[in-house]
Amino acid sequence: MRKSVRALLVLCGLLIPSVGLVVTVGAVGISPQILNVIYRVRVPRPDGNTDFMDTTLQSERNQFVSNGAIFYLPRDNVAGTALVYREYLVSIPDHMISQFINEGGYTTEAPLGYPYSSSGTVRGLTQIVRAINSATSDNITLRQGDTPPAGWGNVAGLSRWGYKRYSTQSESILSLAAGGVEIQSNAVAGGALWRWNWNGLQFVNDRDYGRQIQSAVFWNDGVGHNPTEAGDKTSDVSGVPRPEDRHGSPLHALLNSGSMQVSRAIPLEFDQNLFGGDDSHPAVYQDMLLGKNITLNWNGLGSVAQYQTELYLPQSVSGAQIEIPTAYLNPQPSATNPNIKLTRFFTYDAQANSGAGGWQEVFPQNHCPQANSGNFDLNNFNFSAGSFKYGGIIVATQDLSAAMGIFGHKPEVGGSVDYFTLLDGSGCAGSDGETGNRYIKYAAVYGATATTIGRTLPAGETFFTAWITTSTFNGVVANMHSVYCAIHGC
Repeated sequence: MRKSVRALLVLCGLLIPSVGLVVTVGAVGISPQILNVIYRVRVPRPDGNTDFMDTTLQSERNQFVSNGAIFYLPRDNVAGTALVYREYLVSIPDHMISQFINEGGYTTEAPLGYPYSSSGTVRGLTQIVRAINSATSDNITLRQGDTPPAGWGNVAGLSRWGYKRYSTQSESILSLAAGGVEIQSNAVAGGALWRWNWNGLQFVNDRDYGRQIQSAVFWNDGVGHNPTEAGDKTSDVSGVPRPEDRHGSPLHALLNSGSMQVSRAIPLEFDQNLFGGDDSHPAVYQDMLLGKNITLNWNGLGSVAQYQTELYLPQSVSGAQIEIPTAYLNPQPSATNPNIKLTRFFTYDAQANSGAGGWQEVFPQNHCPQANSGNFDLNNFNFSAGSFKYGGIIVATQDLSAAMGIFGHKPEVGGSVDYFTLLDGSGCAGSDGETGNRYIKYAAVYGATATTIGRTLPAGETFFTAWITTSTFNGVVANMHSVYCAIHGC
C-alpha cells in the first residue's frame, strides 16, 4: 500500500504538521520577510591561493570569480533569528563566516544577515556549515550536505540556518514519467513544473518565474499580495543573465512516490518591491506552503494527470483567489519543427453529450505586454453562469494533432474550479520556444462566489484539484470525458 503524501513528508523530515502548527514570525498577519542573497566568491591571495569570501553585494561579487548564490538569509532582525558576520584575518589573508564578533582573532567586517537560530523555526531550512583548508588556513562557507572541496576538513555547523540556494545552477531537475507523459520539476524554482513532454513535444514556457505550470495566490489588504510557487519577477532570462540572481522560491520538499510527484515551496512574493525588497532582496512568505501532488496515468487513463494544488496558510485570508494551477505554454512545442504551433482554442462542457462533442471553438484576443488587449475569461462564460459545471479549456495545433487541456468541476458539485482563464500571447513581438517571450496562458481558478470575485482561504492545509491531459484534440476530449465519468458517473 502506497504511503500517503503526509506520511512520506514526515519520513523525510520535511513536514511540520498542520494541526496546531502555526509559528508566526515577524509582523502580524501574513507579510513577507525581506531576504539577503549570500554569494560566495574566490578572492586571489598574494601567495597564489584562494580566499573564499561571502558577500551580499552584487557589485562586490562581480569583482571576483563567483561560485554563485549559496543562501537566502533574512535581512532584518525578526523573531527566531540571530546575526551572522563576515570576518577577516589580514595576516593570512582569510575571510570567514561566524556567529561571533571578532572570533579567534579575526576582525568583524560586516553583518551578512539574520539567519534562523534553530532548524525548526520555519520550514525549508539548511544549516550553515564552515570548513577550513589546513594547508592554506582558508575558510569556506558550505551548505549542510555539501561535499567540501579537496583539502578542506574540520567541517563544523554553525547554530544558524538559512534557505539553500543552488550556486550558479539554473536547473536542478526531478523527472517522472508514466502514461506517455514525462514531467520535470525544478528545485531552483521552488519545485515548479518546468517541462511537460508528450510525443516529442515540450509544452511549458520558462522565460521567468511567473510562468511554468504552477500555483499563485492573490489577495489585497491595502497592498496586493501575490505569493508565487516558482519565485519572483527578478527572473527574466534576458534581464537577469546570471542564474544566481534569479529569485527562486525556497524549497521545502521535492520527491517522487510511484506515479506521483510531490513538491512544496515556501513562496516568494512576486513583486518584492511592494514590501521593501528589490532586485537584490526577495521577499518570502516564511509561514506559507504552496505546491503540488501530481499523479501521472491517473485512474489508468494514460496521458491524464491529476493535479492537486496544496496551500498552507498560517491564518485565513479573505477576498482571495488561487490559480490551481496556471500554465504558460510554449506556442511552438516542437524544438525541430517550427510548423507545429498551438493556434486553436476550445472550451469543453462534459455534460453537453456523451463525450464526442461538448466542445466549442473560441477566439481569444491577442494578449501581449505591449498591447494588453484583453483575454477570453470564462468567468464571463457559462462555466460560471449556467449549467456548465464540469469542463475545461483545450489548446491545440491547427491540424488538431496535438493538444493540451485542463479539466475541473465547480465547488458546488464537489470540485475546486470557479472559472478558467485563457490568454493568447502567441502574437507578441519576439520569439517562441521554451524561453521565448511569446506564450499561451490558461488557468483554473478558485476564488469566486455568485456575487464577488474572491473567497476566504482558510487557515491550515487546503487541497484543490484539477486534471491536465495531452493527446490529439480528440484524445483530449475523450480523456476529459473519462475524467468526468470517473468523478460524476456516466
